Amino acid sequence: MTVTARDTGRTQDRDVGRQTATPDKPGCSPAVSRPSIVAVMHPDDSRPLSPGQERKWEEILGLSGADPGVARAQIIACRRVRGLLDIGVLRAAADELTQRHEPLRLTFTAVGTDPRIRIAPELDPPIDVVDLSSLPGPAQDRRLGELMHREQTRYFDFRRGPLWQLVVARLGPDEHLLIACFATVISDGWAVALFISELLRECGVRAGLLPPVRPTVPTFEQIAAGQTDNLAVDPARLSYWREHLTDMPRSPLLQATSTSSTDPDSRQAILFSVPEGHGVQRLAWSARTTPFVCLLAAHHLLILLVTGRSDAVVSTSDSGRRARWQKYALMSFEEEHYIAAAVSPRDRLVDVVQAVHRTISSALSSPLPYSELAAAVYPRYSIERPWPDHQLRESDISSWAPSVPEPDMPGFVIEDVDVPPLRPAGVAPTAFPSADPVIRRAWENKGAPWFVVNLNRDGGAVVYNDQLHSPPTVQALTDQYLWVVSELVRHPETTVDQLRLRFHRQRLTGAGSTRPAR
Repeated sequence: MTVTARDTGRTQDRDVGRQTATPDKPGCSPAVSRPSIVAVMHPDDSRPLSPGQERKWEEILGLSGADPGVARAQIIACRRVRGLLDIGVLRAAADELTQRHEPLRLTFTAVGTDPRIRIAPELDPPIDVVDLSSLPGPAQDRRLGELMHREQTRYFDFRRGPLWQLVVARLGPDEHLLIACFATVISDGWAVALFISELLRECGVRAGLLPPVRPTVPTFEQIAAGQTDNLAVDPARLSYWREHLTDMPRSPLLQATSTSSTDPDSRQAILFSVPEGHGVQRLAWSARTTPFVCLLAAHHLLILLVTGRSDAVVSTSDSGRRARWQKYALMSFEEEHYIAAAVSPRDRLVDVVQAVHRTISSALSSPLPYSELAAAVYPRYSIERPWPDHQLRESDISSWAPSVPEPDMPGFVIEDVDVPPLRPAGVAPTAFPSADPVIRRAWENKGAPWFVVNLNRDGGAVVYNDQLHSPPTVQALTDQYLWVVSELVRHPETTVDQLRLRFHRQRLTGAGSTRPAR
């Protein structure tokens, strides 16, 4: 399943209480030191994945089996550019970025559970220019929808590469739409937005509109070294996860209601507004935490209520870019954090918020490479691989990725464009890549409802596969979540047991009764 740059990248550092430096505008060289490492090369000039790539690779294996390209695990971002954009200049700028950023030249020499990668010395940037300027408005919009869907379901050849694609749709003499598609193993929400920003900045430099500032960017080995340092394996971190992630594997919050879907890429979204928005802010202030943590705590409570379990694991993410130089790297740094807060039936709801806050802080202090974490909490990990991380949690709640500043170029207007979730009319659905039940289960879990909160913390969306989960079921789950948020804000002194009783009483009164009052 493809996601957009806005959807991932995701929980901001400020939301978990960390203080990080604000990045300069892309294109400025950070005056910071970067880690150095001596590469241990294979006879075929290959090397292993970086620690930050392990989780994404395990997900790709789970979805694809022998051919990682059929996983269609990619992220896309779109920008509308108004101004006289020279395609020749754009191609030269893309070539400059391809030489500047080694991950853009990354390919695989071996796939499977022991993958090997290499950095090609050079690579022609993959740019597809499509002229839609002669089409009338409705036909042009229809064709753009088809192009976006094509990129969402693009097949990448991981051995041949490249693992990214840029589509330039010409809409008029001074209007273009850029669609950037990247495999998640080399990119995250921040990186794909950074690519477009740097690309347009380089165009501005070459057109004489911007000063010729060239950023200093890390090599792949420096990126891997930084991730190895951050995800250092030590007994205390291993012990923490063994203690907190128990009873593995976990089951998804909602099981697929249909297993006959022929479209694993189908994607739908239910938009929602957070009730008592100002109340969430007040609760966060009184609990000495952030609004996002309050919303995450509500999600934790939702799992307890819906499943009837006494424990729950919710995952969320952050950018993983702790050092300033990492904000200039086109690479996947996103880290997933698994929140298993200890909650007792007699705890007040505000106690749950504080417990979630403490658990996030502890999880952030105990990062590990995915392979080490999975092996620590599930001894059969190495035997049963691929073992994607959806088996570590019941559900996921994340934040839209923070935006990367666009270059301020005279005569140009640059706008972010949303990617429609629906498959365009007339476009044939894709099929499940395999009848293997393990791969099928991975796709079903990938299509499970995923909560995404906007940066204002007053709304968001639930993204899901509507071929695997009925819209009424997901709408009911969304209403239940908003009801929990409302109860958390209005009655923070209520205990978990009291909330559970009220929840089941509300469900017994009829469908939709858990929808919060407006």
